[in-house]
Amino acid sequence: MQIIVFGDGLAGVNFEHSWGDGVAVLRFMEDVSRDIRQNNWVGADYQAVPSQTCPDCVKRLEIKLNKSLEEAVRKAKEAYTAWCESLDVKSLQMPEINRTYLKSKGISPDGFIQLAIQVAFNRLHGYTPATYESCSTAAFKHGRTETVRPATKASNSFVHALLNEQSSVSKQELRNMLFGCSKIHSNLVKQASTGKGFDRHLFAMKMLAERRGDRVPELFIDETYRLANHFTLSTSSLTSDSILLGGFGPVVPDGYGIGYSISDEQLGCILTAYTSKHNLDEFVESLKLSVNDLRSIVESG
Repeated sequence: MQIIVFGDGLAGVNFEHSWGDGVAVLRFMEDVSRDIRQNNWVGADYQAVPSQTCPDCVKRLEIKLNKSLEEAVRKAKEAYTAWCESLDVKSLQMPEINRTYLKSKGISPDGFIQLAIQVAFNRLHGYTPATYESCSTAAFKHGRTETVRPATKASNSFVHALLNEQSSVSKQELRNMLFGCSKIHSNLVKQASTGKGFDRHLFAMKMLAERRGDRVPELFIDETYRLANHFTLSTSSLTSDSILLGGFGPVVPDGYGIGYSISDEQLGCILTAYTSKHNLDEFVESLKLSVNDLRSIVESG
């Protein structure tokens, strides 16, 4: 895990994912943020301590590399730079959409943004992709995550009714469908967080079969299973007063990574995609348009 502190006091946290999940890192960030606010020893009248006071406290690490290591570092740096240049990253902040507003309308904030993401993707690409939303199972011992699949029959029907220019569905009907999607989504999140999802269960069965050398069931080599787990939309949400925005890269080459938070002040997103596959600016604009479309429908009641 890296902590990156800027000159203006803002800090960023970058972490490798295999050891743990966002909930653990969020706890760390909240503890640090709380400690800074409650024990802010550094004030406007603070005088810097001269470095001579403790000359041996901090020392530069001198690392000696042989030729082969230098070459390996050079190649790794080139590969990493090329990968970074292939990844596009955008941010989106919409103060007019926030948790307080959505809850006052009786709609799930998470369900709202997930439906907006479905509309945005369909508007741009014309189909419904496999969609992943991370759900914490930290309530269980050794629990990590389960998958929520926000793309449902209900969300698909709503998307088609909204985007079909020849649709005869009224705004009131769209509103009813939107609120119905919100309830279904909330139920899916509840099921996943209480251990009633199926993705991790199937994944464990597949891994056990492979590690034991057993015949892998045909389910796991079926094209349908592959497509269902090719998450073109990978999404995750962490909301806290201690963080402004957070994000991650796509999990498949032709995918989008969407990290979002819905606080009392704003809806914020960090979006990523590979430049060889997608124009991320177009998706950001589609998402903004979709959020405003959904807001208009909510307001119509």
